[in-house]
Amino acid sequence: MALLWMDGFDKIGDLIGGDVSPAYVMGCRYTNSSHRVKSYAGRESAGSMVVYWNVDSFIQTPGLTTDDTLIVGFSMYCPDPFNTGEIFQLRSAFNFVNDDIGSISLVINADRSLTIKRGLTTLASSAAGVVTLAGWVTVETKIVCDNVTGSYEVRIDDVDVLSATGVDTQQSIGPYHSVVRFNGALAATHPDKGMRIDDLWVCDSVGSMNDFLGSSIRITTLSPNADGDTSSWTPDAGGTHYTQVDEVIQVSGNYVESSDQYDVDLYKLQPTANMLTPLVVQVVTEALNTEPSTWTLKTVVKHGVNEDEDSGQTIGHSEITSITRKMETNPLTANNWQVADIDALQTGVKVG
Repeated sequence: MALLWMDGFDKIGDLIGGDVSPAYVMGCRYTNSSHRVKSYAGRESAGSMVVYWNVDSFIQTPGLTTDDTLIVGFSMYCPDPFNTGEIFQLRSAFNFVNDDIGSISLVINADRSLTIKRGLTTLASSAAGVVTLAGWVTVETKIVCDNVTGSYEVRIDDVDVLSATGVDTQQSIGPYHSVVRFNGALAATHPDKGMRIDDLWVCDSVGSMNDFLGSSIRITTLSPNADGDTSSWTPDAGGTHYTQVDEVIQVSGNYVESSDQYDVDLYKLQPTANMLTPLVVQVVTEALNTEPSTWTLKTVVKHGVNEDEDSGQTIGHSEITSITRKMETNPLTANNWQVADIDALQTGVKVG
């Protein structure tokens, strides 16, 4: 699967510049400095992420790939002319993981030009003013990692603003970048003035989604709005099941639980609104294992009378885990997703 990561940041806080809430929501998906990660209003009213104050503030994805190509796309809002410094770094599994220097980094300058660096070496800079002040733009960066035949291209709202081929883009001993880190050096000393990041996605060169996806990409979060066809788990407060897992902002005290193998809980989803043809569906489950041994939790989708489950993911003891299942095609039809498919979809969990 070419799509490695996606996040709409829609459930990370109260949207008014407050700390990520609850704290585990960001921490169970990223390595992060959570006390300086803030939630704020996003491109389309839902949440966005702000990292601010200094380079010790960041969120970093887990290792995503060993492919030589990494494409990173996201929406960005620059509210202040003093937003300068690194927007993000690409980092290697071999080194540059725990220090302040990225293998490849994208930097915004005071004149709102962009600079791309390999380690501390500047590769090139764009023209001034390519980043709009106080307006949302889509940033897409494609890096091919190689000492000799490497390349990079940076697009702003589908326009190439910075690119080259036949350059050294390999800072580490391995010919790939495995993680993406968003830094806080680019923001001011208050979250109101911090650079906002929304609709993040990461791809490599494998499969069908292996190139620029374009400025029309939106990541929309749909919450459960009714119980599905199967409700085998137990809601902690009794009554309906979906009300324990439907919060706009996640609440760690609400949950459904089960310790019986093969138990399934399904939920219907709120209807889509103004959605374009979907490219991928991702189901995200926040799970906590309270048993002394590990458990396998499977993600289930149902469409009509047919169900499909993945192979499951292991949840360690006493840890909150964010489980994601990404589906580039509808596994129940083997066809590309349509809006009507999502409106009829039920999603849920199964004890493996």
